[in-house]
Amino acid sequence: MADLTGKRYPPVLTRLDAERCAEFARVLGDDPDQGVPPTFAAVYALKAAAARLFEDPESGITLSGLLHSEQEFEWRRHPEPGESLTVEGTVTQDLARRGMRFVTYRIECRGADGEVAVTAVAGFVVRQAADGS
Repeated sequence: MADLTGKRYPPVLTRLDAERCAEFARVLGDDPDQGVPPTFAAVYALKAAAARLFEDPESGITLSGLLHSEQEFEWRRHPEPGESLTVEGTVTQDLARRGMRFVTYRIECRGADGEVAVTAVAGFVVRQAADGS
């Protein structure tokens, strides 16, 4: 399996649907009038950008062998309901040890002004087949 460290995936444009943000807030017991809940970043950041990584045949990642091991977010500002963000992911680490791969994926979410609003870092542990793939 190729080391994907440094591989950048094409950006994805995603819109934060206001009703979906409000529904997410209500499920959490939050007030939808307070805007986009911070944890909604898992939806607009990870879902949009991770699909690029998982669909890449070169990554060799299958969902059946995947464990999402860690997640962190850094907000420079909280996006607004209805806002469109450009979401782009980069593999910052791809290590293989003892039949497992440890992949770190950094995702930047930029507003219309091009400035980073949110950065997400996800860690994945991937079980490798006996042949190393």
